Amino acid sequence: MCAQKNSGEIGDVIHFKRGNLFVIGQIISLREETCIAEISQAYADELRLETTRTVVRHGRYKVVDITKSKDLPFFEYMQETSAAMLT
Repeated sequence: MCAQKNSGEIGDVIHFKRGNLFVIGQIISLREETCIAEISQAYADELRLETTRTVVRHGRYKVVDITKSKDLPFFEYMQETSAAMLT
């Protein structure tokens, strides 16, 4: 497992910036210097990714407390598909 101080845990909801887009996802795997996050198909399409999984380096994301609405713009959390921004 990862022993880094600023890394999340499996199951944590995170947000990070990719290009000009702020992305919300859920950690599904941890590595020493990175995590693998599951993102929504809408984010994957916007980022032109072939999969809904992406690698994010520790320190490049923030763990979100989904019970505090002020941490993020309004979003709908869906356990099975990560999180999707509502427009």
